[in-house]
Amino acid sequence: MFDLSQYDFNKDGPIKLDGEWALYKNQLLTYKDFEENKQKQGQLQKVPGSFTIDQNKKGEKGFGYGTYRLRVKTNARGMKLGFKLLTMSTSYSIMIDDTVIATNGQVATSKAAYIGEYKPQTVLFEPKNNTFDIIVQVANYTYNRIGIWHSLIIGEYEQVVHLRETSFRRTMFLLGGIVFMLFYQIGIYYLHRHSKRAHILLIVSLIIMTIRLICTGEYYIVHIITGIKFPMIIWLEYLTIMWGPVVITLFNYELFPKEISRRGIRLLVVLAIFNTITITFLPIHIYTSLLVFYEALYISTFIYLMIRNIKSIQKGRNFACLCVIGHGFVIFTSVVDILYFKQVIRVMDGGMTPFSVFIIIVLHMFIIAKQHEESYKEVNRLSKNLIKQDKIKDEFLANTSHEIRTPLHGMISLMEHLEHTGDNLKHQQKENITYAIQSGRRLASLVNDILDYAKLKNDDLKIHLKDVSLASAAQYIIDTQKYLIANDDVNLYQEIDPSIKVHVDENRFIQILMNLISNAIKFTTSGYIQVHGKVVDEYVEICVEDTGTGIPSNKLQNIFEAYQQFEENHTSLGTGLGLNIAKNLVELHGGKIWAESIIGKGSKFYFTVLRGKSPGYGPYGPYEVQDEDIDQRIMHSGYFNKMKIYQKDKKDAILIVDDDFTNLYSLTHILSVANYKLFVTSNCQEAIYVIDHYNIDMAILDMMMDDMTGLELCQYIREKYTLFQLPVLLLTAQVNRDALIYGFKAGTNDFLTKPFSGEELRARVRTLIKMKKSAEEAITNEVAFLQAQIKPHFIYNAINTMVSLCDTDPCRAGDLLVDFSLYLRKSFDFNNTKQWVTLDSELDYVQAYLKIEQARFEDKIYCNYHIEKEHMGLMIPPLILQPLVENAVKHGITKKSGKGQINIRTEHEADYTILSVEDDGIGMDKESINRVILLHETGKSVGLRNIHKRLMHYYGLGLHIESEPGKGCKVTIKIPDPYMKEGIV
Repeated sequence: MFDLSQYDFNKDGPIKLDGEWALYKNQLLTYKDFEENKQKQGQLQKVPGSFTIDQNKKGEKGFGYGTYRLRVKTNARGMKLGFKLLTMSTSYSIMIDDTVIATNGQVATSKAAYIGEYKPQTVLFEPKNNTFDIIVQVANYTYNRIGIWHSLIIGEYEQVVHLRETSFRRTMFLLGGIVFMLFYQIGIYYLHRHSKRAHILLIVSLIIMTIRLICTGEYYIVHIITGIKFPMIIWLEYLTIMWGPVVITLFNYELFPKEISRRGIRLLVVLAIFNTITITFLPIHIYTSLLVFYEALYISTFIYLMIRNIKSIQKGRNFACLCVIGHGFVIFTSVVDILYFKQVIRVMDGGMTPFSVFIIIVLHMFIIAKQHEESYKEVNRLSKNLIKQDKIKDEFLANTSHEIRTPLHGMISLMEHLEHTGDNLKHQQKENITYAIQSGRRLASLVNDILDYAKLKNDDLKIHLKDVSLASAAQYIIDTQKYLIANDDVNLYQEIDPSIKVHVDENRFIQILMNLISNAIKFTTSGYIQVHGKVVDEYVEICVEDTGTGIPSNKLQNIFEAYQQFEENHTSLGTGLGLNIAKNLVELHGGKIWAESIIGKGSKFYFTVLRGKSPGYGPYGPYEVQDEDIDQRIMHSGYFNKMKIYQKDKKDAILIVDDDFTNLYSLTHILSVANYKLFVTSNCQEAIYVIDHYNIDMAILDMMMDDMTGLELCQYIREKYTLFQLPVLLLTAQVNRDALIYGFKAGTNDFLTKPFSGEELRARVRTLIKMKKSAEEAITNEVAFLQAQIKPHFIYNAINTMVSLCDTDPCRAGDLLVDFSLYLRKSFDFNNTKQWVTLDSELDYVQAYLKIEQARFEDKIYCNYHIEKEHMGLMIPPLILQPLVENAVKHGITKKSGKGQINIRTEHEADYTILSVEDDGIGMDKESINRVILLHETGKSVGLRNIHKRLMHYYGLGLHIESEPGKGCKVTIKIPDPYMKEGIV
């Protein structure tokens, strides 16, 4: 009997019903059975504790069933009392007298009918008498022991509930702390992927601690995972015993690698794996009987760690003292728990180990935090030193690069000169010179990259934003980079809406595109390189796509770092600065840059910049206005939306094309004071119209425009005019070697870098116009020289003819004398040195010459004129028709037998007037035609060569000769319509 008659529950609180209970093995008894004395002989059994079934033939000592009975005497009749029950056996049923108040699982006398379960609970009951029996039926066919394992606590119901809630709060506090630390460590590891393995081990240990906490004591796992079977709970509980010490040992190895034996760690891991296999495949009652071995291994591990930590203290290792304290506390609490559950001691409660493990984990986190703090201080110190050293390095590189630039360019120039003039050099020597030039250019590019890199790093680079046509900028880069592609299988092009504008620094934006496209060229051997862009909200997203080798995914994040090259063999040329400079320039513009790549399929480099605000302008037909004052009002009125002509009365005409109105205003203002006739437009289509229909002395073109680039417009000009006929000055924000080479190939005469001074602009314009005029004067002087080429024997033959006619036909001799006088007057007329004469005037000269030749050769030469009346006023250069007729007479008709005929004809075809001289003489073969057209001969055909040069100069079209031996010859001149009427040019 358990006498509580003098016990005051209100005052003294709940009490444990520990002590000796009556136990009836292999009997499931009820209150009625005891009343009728049906029970067999029982025995006294300590509670909490377990008992064995001796009669079990299989040696399963914990298998069986039985009944506990305890009579309790109280003064609590009618009071609300409660029991706080943890787990006991694996199934039970509790009765107060004849009333069942709690069950767990299914109590049965056979394994088939038995159901095991873990279910801690708090139950309410009201005793009918002051004295009552507590009857507990237990059964177990799973575990290795049977009995009431934990104390039964009785008290007032509210007190028992409070006790349960206190235990719950304590456990939740511990669990909450563990979960918080778990997520904290996960966050730290996520933010610092390259952290030490100690973070991972801490995370694993916290997970193990969490599992341990919810799988023991109150077994909160049954509330978290409803329906979980208790064998799984036991398996998880034992798993934490296996792996907890392993993780703690590995963590200590991270802290003190020299003191912890790697061989010992391997042994511990092997044992943990072996034990995991045993608890996974062996029955529960077998592996739970090995608990003593597992507990011994658990405690031995912490004893080993504590000993090694003491040695670490002796060697002066930081934080080893904290580890000794923590491990010692774990050993102490583990021993207490083992002795408590073995019923060796009852002074202290069990279940202290989770708290000690929690404390050691907190200590470990503290150690990690302190190590991070010390590492941070060290990194901060090293960073400051590194920044200082890096600044010194950057200054050195910048200064060295600046100083090396001049001699380097001198060396490259000398090598290029030697390459082009060294005709006597051997093949190997020429190859060596070529390699030296290429190396020098790469070094020069590196110097420029280093200087830009230094400026970006020191925030010395300033940008000046303006609206730039994306399509024009991309096309400009493509035009200048195409010749760098060694393989014809690579197609470089752009597909961009011409209306898209970007708000950028023109110079630096070109540099961004140049670096990305150059990078694509390096790694693309076939396929294509494409530039495309689209508007995304307030930004423009630009992509440079290639079908090159691709970039490994593990290196994709680092390609924008300085001096990074993603090919391991570094066979590609490059310094690793181009992409870094592009990234910094994009970010300087307020955008972002990223890359996507697939090995073997190519790469895509994306970047964003601000969208431009100014609209594009469509083509307009040009029209003339009266001269207007040039002031800043035109900048705010859309005044340049259509082409304007200023100072129409001036002689020298300049075409100015720029899509930036500020630049147009500046150019117009600067050149208006220099007395030039100015054609000013912001549209390339208007510029083409002016080029086709007006006589322009010079063109000033911006490199980047909406509808086409300045280089494309320059190429169009060169299709019609030579360098001397129409000089082109190209305005650009960036002049690099590639741009210069391509610009000169496109036919540019000169470059001017923005921003520029007015004096420099006027000086360059003045020089180019003087060059054009000097070329025209040279051609005019050649005409004068041609006039002086009248051969003495022609005069002698003409005079002899007239003398002979004086006797036979005096009238005809007189007419011939008049024609000869006209011929000489035309030949010695210095007005012929002017640029233009009418076709009518030129025909008079031709007729005078032909009459003299017809008199000499009597009826051998006939000439037919098929000239339209409207063509008589056609403006042509002087002395282009008579030499053609003379050539037909001398080299065609007079060398054939019989009569010959010459046809001089004009006709209109499309936008041209066709002037032709055709004869039926002996003709020429293709080789002779080529000698005339290609001007291979010197000293002969001076007249034809001069005519061809002048026609090319004025019209961009030379002589066209059609001939076959024995079938005559036809020489054709095509004259554009704007030159048809006098006064247009």
